[in-house]
Amino acid sequence: MKFRYKEKRYNRIIACSQILQDVASEIGLTEDMILEHVRSIWQKAVGDIIATHSYPYRMVNRVLYVVVDHPIYANEISLSQSLIIKRLSEFSGSTAIDSLKCTVKKKSYRKTNDVHSYR
Repeated sequence: MKFRYKEKRYNRIIACSQILQDVASEIGLTEDMILEHVRSIWQKAVGDIIATHSYPYRMVNRVLYVVVDHPIYANEISLSQSLIIKRLSEFSGSTAIDSLKCTVKKKSYRKTNDVHSYR
């Protein structure tokens, strides 16, 4: 932990979530935390059908990269990009995503019940 000189100190109780955000930003985990949160609310934001055919796999510079298994779903996500970003920001409570990029990749089906087989 680094010492913070010449910074305003809080003379009150700070929420644990604020402390976690500060620590995560210091060690560079903010995009990873946002990505995991987006993965957890992805089905609510896009719906059941699109969620089964897509998976948010990376986030770089406020751009969310989504892998889909068919070009139709990539087109659907790109056409409703502003609505999806609005829903994600409503469910998460922050505006951490500026745009979405889709990549079409054939889904490898396995005999196991692996939910995230895009990895």
